[in-house]
Amino acid sequence: MIRLVPLFLLTVLLSSMGAPEAPSWTGKLAVKGNEPFTFLALTDKGGHQWRLAGDPVKELWDTAQGRWVKVTGKLQDKDRILVETWAWAPEQKD
Repeated sequence: MIRLVPLFLLTVLLSSMGAPEAPSWTGKLAVKGNEPFTFLALTDKGGHQWRLAGDPVKELWDTAQGRWVKVTGKLQDKDRILVETWAWAPEQKD
């Protein structure tokens, strides 16, 4: 019985921690490149640019060009984000 108490406490502690939050990036959206090789890019306030990929990109392309957004997802490589979700972000000075 006494051996089960630490195991129970460890289980409670680990389950209360929850899943880690997915990374997020905030920046301004713009279409980059030349036809037929255009892509949607997110540029942060520091000037770093990421190419966006994933299902939400079509919606972002249609509704959010030139606007500030916060995207959540996975970094596929140093300059490419696989977008899972997005939200409007407060406008910032360029």
